[in-house]
Amino acid sequence: MEWRETAAELERARSEQALWISGPHGALFAILTPAAPHVVPADLCVLMPTRTRWRPGRMPVKVARSLAARGFTTVRLDCHGHGQSEGEAVISGRDFVSGEDVVAAIRHLRKRLGFQRFVIAGYCSDALSGLAAFPTEGNAIAAIVALAVPVLRNPENEWDRKYVLDAMLDGRKLRRYLKFPRGWTRKLASAGRALARSALRPTDCNRFRFAAGFEFEALVRSGARALFIFGREDLYYWEFQKVERELIAPLSPRSRRLIEVEVWPGRAHVAGDVQLEQALYLRAADWIAALHPAGEAQLPDADVSKRPWPNVCSELP
Repeated sequence: MEWRETAAELERARSEQALWISGPHGALFAILTPAAPHVVPADLCVLMPTRTRWRPGRMPVKVARSLAARGFTTVRLDCHGHGQSEGEAVISGRDFVSGEDVVAAIRHLRKRLGFQRFVIAGYCSDALSGLAAFPTEGNAIAAIVALAVPVLRNPENEWDRKYVLDAMLDGRKLRRYLKFPRGWTRKLASAGRALARSALRPTDCNRFRFAAGFEFEALVRSGARALFIFGREDLYYWEFQKVERELIAPLSPRSRRLIEVEVWPGRAHVAGDVQLEQALYLRAADWIAALHPAGEAQLPDADVSKRPWPNVCSELP
């Protein structure tokens, strides 16, 4: 679906400023989109850490300008080694996240520009970079949106067991897997071994290790609101169900109310699907906009009823 900037968003584009931020791996480059001067300010700065500040389809660009038109100052940050930021380019993932870049950006924006409260939004491993900032800057983060975020450090054995269990329960899947002997047959064999090994040792709910940056306890301590979005068919959501059972379920009702989990039909993590990514970012933008103290009054150009969201369900009360 095509997404054109409104007149208010184009006005915000003309006011954008470049920022250079001192980071632990060299200078970080960012684009600041100031809040519209004629709108009640939200007193929240939205920080979007990305490997490149535009991403496919320019989703962070469009979200930044949309939120700025609603009263939020936004910052799109090139994480180190990506875009125009200095430092060695590292493949972002479960073991390499850029939480220190997010911390550096928060401290720069506080010291140089006076911002005190922040909202972080990220997709996939960029969301892990935002979560990684909570141990040191949790008191300054009011909310975070994590779109299709991986949570386990070493998911391969877990996924293998899921594949073999699915195949055992669904003969059609097993027949489909066996059509590719060089791929799925080997995977099913390793999955069977992983399943056998897991049956020989007692179950310990604390034995799985989280991905680098998944600082869930720090998130809870901060009292920040959080929105997690997954697709029901995503393996990332299968991973996150461990978090729901073992970390979220034991929380107090007050803490649980701060954490929202939306599960969309189908998948929410599909490489190259710009339309899907657009829908995710639109949902993130409207959720963040609802944090504004003036609420819906800050949506002059947005018809939320026409948003391309699928029918979603919340997995938590």
